[in-house]
Amino acid sequence: MTTPIYPSKRFYRAGFKLTPADTGEWGTGIALVPASGILIENDGNPTLKQPYDPHDDIDAIMALDGDLGPIGAVDFAPDFAERYDPGPLGSMIAALFGTCPVPSASKSTIDWADAVSRFGTFASERPGTIIEVTSAMPMKYNLKIAGGLLKGSIGLRGNTLITDSALNTAAVMLALTYQDRGNRIKFSEGVLRMNAEIGEALASTDELEISDIDVGYERTLDDVHEAGSESIILPKEKGFKMTVKITLPRTSAANLAYLATFKAMAAQKMDIVFTSPNIVSEAIHYGRTYGFPRLKLTAPPAAPLADIMTTVLTFEAEEAAEAPDGMTGHVRPYIEMVNKQATGYLA
Repeated sequence: MTTPIYPSKRFYRAGFKLTPADTGEWGTGIALVPASGILIENDGNPTLKQPYDPHDDIDAIMALDGDLGPIGAVDFAPDFAERYDPGPLGSMIAALFGTCPVPSASKSTIDWADAVSRFGTFASERPGTIIEVTSAMPMKYNLKIAGGLLKGSIGLRGNTLITDSALNTAAVMLALTYQDRGNRIKFSEGVLRMNAEIGEALASTDELEISDIDVGYERTLDDVHEAGSESIILPKEKGFKMTVKITLPRTSAANLAYLATFKAMAAQKMDIVFTSPNIVSEAIHYGRTYGFPRLKLTAPPAAPLADIMTTVLTFEAEEAAEAPDGMTGHVRPYIEMVNKQATGYLA
């Protein structure tokens, strides 16, 4: 079995597998299994970052030699259409958030932890070549609407990139399978609800008319080298930040009233809920929820004069002192996935 050589992404595969939490070691790759396949539109083009450093000695009018420097962090961000059953992409998201127990009633609940340490091995193909990022830790997750679909991007920080993996060979890549090729999440299946953090549980009366969303979750990771290692050691995080930007397609007096909300620094709660017409089992439908127990407007409503005016609201997530009504057990942003996943995404 050989890796394809035709110069089109249509012929190639990519996969990701979490390194075991108890036995895994940063910098040591693991072999993908068939279920490691990920459906992505672009792999983010991971690239080896190792500068060439010419010697800068006296008595050398032109450099006579040089050395390769330390390997820099390999940062890349695969893009994909969100699916209700994301497979290993769900593991990437859970690794970024940090907490995800075994599903209950087809629902996986992913919560934001104080800090994270999970990482995995990523592999992708190029003509005649398999590239492997031996250890990659998720650090960013972004959501946007494009072409009527919910699109995602997951940013990872890797230690190095190799093309001679003894583990992830052409046979391994050819064997990759996918959790679900269908069930993409459509914008038409979504609803956004928002009210005051101290208000009653979110209901249909709290739905906002929106035309766009832009959600970002980020952990700020370091990239440190230590003696005896060419590549970075296991990253540690400096902090995290979560933002939500929504576009209201018809500027109104009610939209502009959010200026008072901004000036009062009145905290809001929000969820963005997508529900598929397809059924997981019996009466349970595929679903995805992005919950925010506490949000603050970080700028006044933006409503520039135009032929048809829109309003943009920009929020930053904070931790609630206690779980708001309707968000039992959650004081930080969380995600719920209803699908056929049988094990915890961090297993």
